[in-house]
Amino acid sequence: MKRENTALYWALTLLALIIASIAFFYFRASSEQPTTRAPVFVDIGEVRGHAGDKRLVIANVVLEVANRKVEEKIGERKSRAKAAVTRSFSDFAAAQLLTPEGKLALQERIRADLNELFDTRGVREVLFTSFLVGLS
Repeated sequence: MKRENTALYWALTLLALIIASIAFFYFRASSEQPTTRAPVFVDIGEVRGHAGDKRLVIANVVLEVANRKVEEKIGERKSRAKAAVTRSFSDFAAAQLLTPEGKLALQERIRADLNELFDTRGVREVLFTSFLVGLS
């Protein structure tokens, strides 16, 4: 009888070790979430231009970019970025830019134009910290 108890003891001990090992590796793998980088923003400042119907548009533009390399590339040629934003204004009428859909379309156009200008896909989002359209 003592021999049966000893075998049972070792079987249970082995089973407990196996379960503990599986749990350890499972929880260790699930806790190793991929590290996410903080977003990188480039403030290109105030941009003034005209909508397609010649009304004044003034916007403070901030770009969310993929990484520091894209940030440096845009920072070195900020004047070109501002010029591209100004050109994008003229593709929209002032009435369009007063609607949420129009602003979203403008943001998409600016993003596409800047990615083309800088030959990158690094401009992820265009944000307006202020946005004014002249009505008269």
